[in-house]
Order: sequence, then C-alpha cells, then structure tokens
Amino acid sequence: ASELVYINSTNGIIQGNVFIYDISGRKLYEKALNNNKTQIDLSSLEKGIYILKINTADGIKIFRLIKE
Repeated sequence: ASELVYINSTNGIIQGNVFIYDISGRKLYEKALNNNKTQIDLSSLEKGIYILKINTADGIKIFRLIKE
C-alpha cells in the first residue's frame, strides 16, 4: 500500500477495532470499526513493514502490511 488501505467485509457489519503496529510492537494507529467498509490513511507512516490487526466479534485477524 502507499496511501490508503481499504477493509471490506463480505460477511456483514464489522464491529471491533483495527490497529497498526510497527515491527517492534509499538501501537501506531487505532480505529473503531462499525460498518462493512473502512479505509485507513497511511500517509503519516514511513515506508516499511507493519502489522495490521483487526479485532472483531468473530475473532482476531492479523496481516502483514508493507508501506511503499
């Protein structure tokens, strides 16, 4: 990703939180989710590798995020 990340749910409304962490585990971003689509602005982050964590009622999803 370079500027924006889009999160879309095909299973209905997402209710929970999304977090972005750097490789050392520091939390850099947090946003509450309450619909089936959301976007995250990455413009304030430097290029690098991050961890994207989504907490929902259905469980926790973790993804590797590369900012270009």
